[in-house]
Amino acid sequence: MARRQIIEALDDILQDLTDCDNPFGGKVVVFGGDYRQIAPVVVGGKKEDTIDASFASSLLSRNVNKLSLRENMRAKDDPMFTEFFMRVGNGTETHVLDDRIEIPNNMILPFVESHKSLCDLIDFFFHVWISS
Repeated sequence: MARRQIIEALDDILQDLTDCDNPFGGKVVVFGGDYRQIAPVVVGGKKEDTIDASFASSLLSRNVNKLSLRENMRAKDDPMFTEFFMRVGNGTETHVLDDRIEIPNNMILPFVESHKSLCDLIDFFFHVWISS
């Protein structure tokens, strides 16, 4: 997601352009993203700085209707992968040590040496992409 300051600036601009004090100038604005995946980048910042920069920390976030998608269309042909990542994203995956989880072996590509491992990674992803 974009930093909250950017979204708040968009709100200010739309209010100015429409001469309307409603959020986003009364216009319907659609955002897409996953708070669990894309945190705003705060160079040299601490965890609380990243949280503060997130749209979730903005007063505007209280005025939006949040919809959650329940099905991962890109991974629908691999239910084990989908279920694992949903558990990780929802915070329900079993922890093996402190706050660490274990990644299933079938999701790990072994590191052999830089060039071969990079080629294996590219072959794996492009094979999956091309075959689907």
